[in-house]
Amino acid sequence: MLRAVCAPIAKKAGCAFEASTYDNLTVAAARAAGATIMVRGLRDGTDLDYEMQLAGMNQAMAPEVHTVFVPASPAVRPITATLVRQIAGMGGDFSAFVPPRSPPNSRPNSPASALARCFRPTSLALSIPEFP
Repeated sequence: MLRAVCAPIAKKAGCAFEASTYDNLTVAAARAAGATIMVRGLRDGTDLDYEMQLAGMNQAMAPEVHTVFVPASPAVRPITATLVRQIAGMGGDFSAFVPPRSPPNSRPNSPASALARCFRPTSLALSIPEFP
């Protein structure tokens, strides 16, 4: 889903985009990919508190990988993966809360387990060339 939604945006902007999965720490995966920046989304103050702690720990483990925070737009701030999974699990129509380009196995009325696979905690790791 991330690839389907973000790749066209990156292409239009003239940027390279890569999505991958990993089974270790996000900061370790970012380091292995050669990323120098992790972009993390924030919905509210609770997210900020948690993300600041996480960024501090990541900075201690990988000082060369920096964290950048991006606030969510007001229209999507209340949306959480947990709530979307609950709506889907109870047979509700969650289409208003997911990108229109979601994979076919995550359309409304599909099993909640398929939807759950689309909403894992993620970070976007970028490799930005250093400027003089």
